[in-house]
Amino acid sequence: MSGVIDVLNGAAALWWPYAFHAAWQAALVGVIMLAAVRALRRRSAPLRYGLLLVALAKFAIPPMLALPVGVFFWMPEPARIQAPALEDTEAVPAGSESGPANVARAQSPELAVPQRAGIGTAVQGAADTHVGESGRQAPPVRSARLTLRAWLMALHIAGAIMMGGWMLWSLAMLRKTLASCRPAWEGPVRDAAARASEALGLRGDVEVFLAPGDAAPMAVGLFRPAAVLPESMAEKLDPAGLEVVLAHELAHLRRRDPWVLVLENVLLTLWWFNPVVWMLVKSLRRTREDCCDDLVLSLRLADEHTYCRSLINAASTVARPGWSPAILGFADRMHPLGRRLTRLMDTTLRKPHRLSLAGIAVLAMLAIAALPGLRTASAGPAGAVTPSATGTAALSGAEETASAGAFPEIPGKVIFHGKYRHRSRGGELPEPGELWLKQTETGAVTAITRLPFMNSTEIAKGNEARQIIAYASVREAQGDKPGYRLDLNIQDGQVLVTRRGIREDWDDRALPVPKGALFDPNSRPDPYAAANIVLRGLNLAGGERKEMPVYDWDNSGDAMAAYTISFTNVGKEQVIVPAGKFEATHIVLEQVTSGDTWFKKRATHVTDFWVLDNGVIVRILRHREPYELELLEWSAPETLPGYEALAAGESLTAGGEARPYHGRAALRFDGAGDFIMVGPSESLDIRGDATISAWIRKQGDTARFDEQILWRGDETFGQDPLSLFIHNDRVTIRTDAPVAFSASSTVPVGHDWNFWTGVRDAGAGKLRVYLNGGLVGESPLPQMPVYDTSRMWIVLGAVDKGNWQYFHGDIGEIQLWNIVRSPEEIRQDMEGGIKPGTAGLVAYWNFEEGSGQELHDASGNGHDVYLGKTASPDPGDPAWITPAEGFAAAPALPPAPSLEDVPGEVAFKALYKHFSRGQEAGTAEVAYKKTPDGGLAVWSELTFYPSTYLAVSDAEKRLQKYVIHYPSGERPGYHAEYVFGQGAMQRTKVQEGQLGGDMVADVPAGASFDPNTRPDPYCVAPILLAGLNLSEGQSKELDVYDTDYTGEDVESYRIRFEHKGKERIELSTGKSFEANHVVLTQLSTARTWFKKGEGHVTDFWVLDNGVLVRIYRHREPYEVVLLTWSVPDELPGLIK
Repeated sequence: MSGVIDVLNGAAALWWPYAFHAAWQAALVGVIMLAAVRALRRRSAPLRYGLLLVALAKFAIPPMLALPVGVFFWMPEPARIQAPALEDTEAVPAGSESGPANVARAQSPELAVPQRAGIGTAVQGAADTHVGESGRQAPPVRSARLTLRAWLMALHIAGAIMMGGWMLWSLAMLRKTLASCRPAWEGPVRDAAARASEALGLRGDVEVFLAPGDAAPMAVGLFRPAAVLPESMAEKLDPAGLEVVLAHELAHLRRRDPWVLVLENVLLTLWWFNPVVWMLVKSLRRTREDCCDDLVLSLRLADEHTYCRSLINAASTVARPGWSPAILGFADRMHPLGRRLTRLMDTTLRKPHRLSLAGIAVLAMLAIAALPGLRTASAGPAGAVTPSATGTAALSGAEETASAGAFPEIPGKVIFHGKYRHRSRGGELPEPGELWLKQTETGAVTAITRLPFMNSTEIAKGNEARQIIAYASVREAQGDKPGYRLDLNIQDGQVLVTRRGIREDWDDRALPVPKGALFDPNSRPDPYAAANIVLRGLNLAGGERKEMPVYDWDNSGDAMAAYTISFTNVGKEQVIVPAGKFEATHIVLEQVTSGDTWFKKRATHVTDFWVLDNGVIVRILRHREPYELELLEWSAPETLPGYEALAAGESLTAGGEARPYHGRAALRFDGAGDFIMVGPSESLDIRGDATISAWIRKQGDTARFDEQILWRGDETFGQDPLSLFIHNDRVTIRTDAPVAFSASSTVPVGHDWNFWTGVRDAGAGKLRVYLNGGLVGESPLPQMPVYDTSRMWIVLGAVDKGNWQYFHGDIGEIQLWNIVRSPEEIRQDMEGGIKPGTAGLVAYWNFEEGSGQELHDASGNGHDVYLGKTASPDPGDPAWITPAEGFAAAPALPPAPSLEDVPGEVAFKALYKHFSRGQEAGTAEVAYKKTPDGGLAVWSELTFYPSTYLAVSDAEKRLQKYVIHYPSGERPGYHAEYVFGQGAMQRTKVQEGQLGGDMVADVPAGASFDPNTRPDPYCVAPILLAGLNLSEGQSKELDVYDTDYTGEDVESYRIRFEHKGKERIELSTGKSFEANHVVLTQLSTARTWFKKGEGHVTDFWVLDNGVLVRIYRHREPYEVVLLTWSVPDELPGLIK
């Protein structure tokens, strides 16, 4: 059912702008023409009829069909805003339940935001209409209710069906009447018809039928026109009267009035709700009778007195019918007889039966001026920028048609619609993002992006100077995650912010920003909505560099942080993306100064853009994460400039032909500590071109953070200027300069034997990745590394003295070159057997030994090494295997920790509620246990983020053990146990699909473990707070540590606890307590997974018995409050 509703809502979003604009434009023209006809009521009937036809034709012309000669084309800007959005909340029937958020209405009603013209209304269209316009992807979360536009569309259709039914019924009644008629082959009627037909100049004989009874005379037929006369009238009228009546009906046929009648009825059916249409039809039918009267009088078949007597006699012989849309005739009730007689007898009136040349010219000019519509869908003046090339677009015809009408609420026409592949840390995100560019005639561009994998829509509106003047960001609710909406009105020196669903609501809150600075939301995952505006305004010449002040949201999310960036035009380059091959301008964005922003914008960060001559971005590469976007497919009015279809073999998605690994032996690395160290040696100092090749077979989960194949760094291990490794399921080559640049494969590493190669091409300024000799990844290398030593180390299967990033799988052969190997040479290298002394060969370990502790360098350069660190076997040595040997089964995931595993009595058991960024996230169960030795055990289980935790201390409240458990589900299960001793931390880790993950790390003596993270800030916190034993007003600083962002090492930092005194605290759950307020402040920054930065603050409210009743982390913010408890019966400090 929700799918049907989505289709109806989408259809309504397309229907509404058409109906709205057609209604008001045609009504305006209609009212003006009706007024003109009334003012000219004593003038020529054909002129008045022509004016009414122009007004009627306006209802049949698409309202967005624009021409510069039209009046509407030149209307001022406010009148050209397409159609006002109708809030979905208006359309919700009484008593219906609230649904998930879309862009106009999120899960809670607070997300309704006052909309700004041109961008606020477009956000609704972004979510309601265009997510999945291409027919491939529907929005992940939808409201299962019809919008107000859908209800109006349904009412419109229902009325049209009823009106059409009435028209068809009237036509059926007419056909029934005609079926009972008999032709008049001879006699007075036939003779009168022949005379009238000859006088009117009609070609051929016109059929005349006699109808039984006293029906009204009429003209019928489109392709076989005929006149119908009632038998009673034929018997009573004299020949002169018969001639006048038949001449009137035949005049309708001469004027082609039946065709106009059809148009009237069609428009009445479609626009039944518009009173102006009814007024026009009524006036048309009256004026049409006047035209026929004047035409008959002009033939001199009778004078005015005779004609009037004939009308009276004819009217007296028939019954006056009710008005019918099918009747075109003498006795039409829309034309009262008294009015006709008065007009006919008025000798002061001019009654020309045809238009003069002046009248034709007036009508032509009026039609040209009134019929074209608004210019929002036109091509605009010649100054507007449009794609300039020839060729065909890549999207299907249906998708291109849908794209052309995208976001009607935003002024302008669609000049580009593209789909982009997103890759984060080498892993491809499941659904492509979409980008629409709309441009007005003045050259202002609006960029609209839709990111299905984030359930978000971003809209950046630019002005003619290519500056962002408005920005909207909306995320739809998904599951437990609430939606939000953010609108920015960007001015020089300040930004007006309106937001819903982000902490407190704002309405045009003014935030100061530096004058002259630009808004720069160049963040992940949406670096191109804003970039499509900013890059168009640079106008950089080849080699030119430009610095500019910019700003973005700071870490608090409540203010803006300023910093400086630079853009450099590197020049034209050929870039290959899935959509094809392009000749593009390479623009490099470099962070000049740091900004304390949410997305960690730091000096020396680099982002590359490849931009076409018309401003379209085809590829973006952010080096730090890395994060990459590539154009998948596109649609535009004309082929993109610089486009060339990919030739055979140029795809970055296939790789070369796979072959069996040729070696007789390989080394197996366990992913938990195995490595080989080579050097140091000056011969490993490769400062220019370089090639690394390796036969590898990956084991276990291929989505681990980083796994090194070959890492080469300096003597101090302070840099890693060259490495080949697996990064989120993609083989990656990386070099530091000291800024990191990398290129990743577009295909996953897989679990089969393959020959992977990374190339650093200094001459071309490129990094490339090859699979079996086929190119599968390429990125720019703007600058080469700068080394401070010539003595280099190599580590195989790990990084930095073998401390972390361990490779998990088999390595069969490794080659290191100081030259660029071509694809043909790489395919030759796959077969091995490279001779010592080959030009450019630095090291070659072919693993032919098959056993023992030594590994021989077959290059002849003497880089022979031992397995591991020493000549003696040790646990860090990789193991010899045969290439055909399979992998051992990974250990089973241990069960979740239970409080039953810890001896002692339960001292506290409760349920806590979690809030993330002001929205309820879910609940968690918590229990404290006092152990027999005086220690404390804290257990917690989170329902909204399936996970279980257990922390156990000794009698001194020093943490002894910590367990984390994620059950199997949408992602692989994970279980880690930490054991703490003086100066050391030991971790045992099991992750589904992998072998062991044990780690022993040195930690600062006397320091405490501090996993003060979200979503579990309270499992260890009660133990730390109990061990502090702070008195009121006292503060204490501690050295603490946590696992770093790789999960393979620790990072130490310093924090301070301060007792602020006793406070009465009222919880959002309705409970009140007298509690101790303790504040934790981060005194130094640490590179931990949860971004522990200097100045971060967390507040704790703890009872005298050590129970936490509230936690508040300011940065996100994230809040935990006590909901209910079962043990003990009464808590100390409880007020109510």
